[in-house]
Amino acid sequence: MIDFGHLLDVAIDRIKPYLPEFHEIDDVSWGEDAFQLHVIDAEKFPGKTVDRFLFIRNPGESDDNVTVRFNEAVAEYVRSWR
Repeated sequence: MIDFGHLLDVAIDRIKPYLPEFHEIDDVSWGEDAFQLHVIDAEKFPGKTVDRFLFIRNPGESDDNVTVRFNEAVAEYVRSWR
């Protein structure tokens, strides 16, 4: 069974380098079959949420399919910040 806490860590490592200056990942949460992270503009006080990345396992989805879809979703999200 895939550890969604680990997927969250991988997503953070892949996304963080592409965020604009003063943008940070904050307010992360995960469960058995899902995780989300919020991107905030740290220049604003107390930090305004500007985007969110959410990943959820589809019902009946195999671990292999989750992995493929996760990699595609993170790559697409990173492209949106370039």
